[in-house]
Amino acid sequence: MEVLLGQAEQLPSLLGAARSALAARWDAAALQRALRWARYFQQLHDRFRARPRVRAALAQRLARARPPLAFAHLGRCPRLLALALLENRAAPPSAAPALLAALLPAPALLARRKAAARAAGPDLRARTEAQLLLARLREDAGRPRRAAALLEMLPAARVAAAALLLPPDAPGDALLAWLPGRLAALPAPLAAQVAARHPALGRRYVALLEGRAGRLRYDPLRGCWDGPWEELRGRWRGLWRAGEPLRAAARACLLRRRAEDGGFRVCGLSVWTDLLLDLEADEDQEQGTVSSPSTGLSFLHA
Repeated sequence: MEVLLGQAEQLPSLLGAARSALAARWDAAALQRALRWARYFQQLHDRFRARPRVRAALAQRLARARPPLAFAHLGRCPRLLALALLENRAAPPSAAPALLAALLPAPALLARRKAAARAAGPDLRARTEAQLLLARLREDAGRPRRAAALLEMLPAARVAAAALLLPPDAPGDALLAWLPGRLAALPAPLAAQVAARHPALGRRYVALLEGRAGRLRYDPLRGCWDGPWEELRGRWRGLWRAGEPLRAAARACLLRRRAEDGGFRVCGLSVWTDLLLDLEADEDQEQGTVSSPSTGLSFLHA
């Protein structure tokens, strides 16, 4: 028993080291050792929580620690360790994958959930993972640094999938506050879905694409726009196909910028004209109509 109690006394030291400058010297092996100790403390909690005498002895020893801890801290040790390292700027960035694993549900539970999701198909699997993320963020409500640290460790597409489960423009949501700067990193269809779901994100996304389009320059010798024209055109098409009110917002932006640019209706003179012509042709194709061809740049080669 004394050995067990002595081991439990090491919990404050482990968490204290994770919050200190010492964490900067932790390599992968040291991090794994720390996580093994954290899981060991969790096992102590699970093993002895139904044994009153041992539980009371452990609780008494932990209460003497500085700072005082409770028996419940043993059960939360992997998460406490991971969050302490996430909030510690001295901790090595390479620790992120292992820390994320510590923050997710217990492996057996997660495996069961994933197995059930796989049996039901990929859509349900993605939805299950998104629900897990939302549940984890709800646990950190009121702790923006923890929530932001967790989101930074995840692929933006996974965060966006979770955003699709939230009510439109959910107030004060850490996930929606994190997403605007990452919309351009998402696949165009997913970015449009998220923008359509959350009007505030939709406005930010239209403004982001407007800024990117405004930086393009036309190369008359090559007959095309310099820069990521194809990728940008695909993103505007995503807005166009997302339905109202996102399509109306995209159209209004392009019409306004075309008017500011001189109202040209000839290809190659205004990026806003070219985008509008492209999107309107795409719309005509969807509706099964044929639009008149636009005037080209053949006069440059006459």
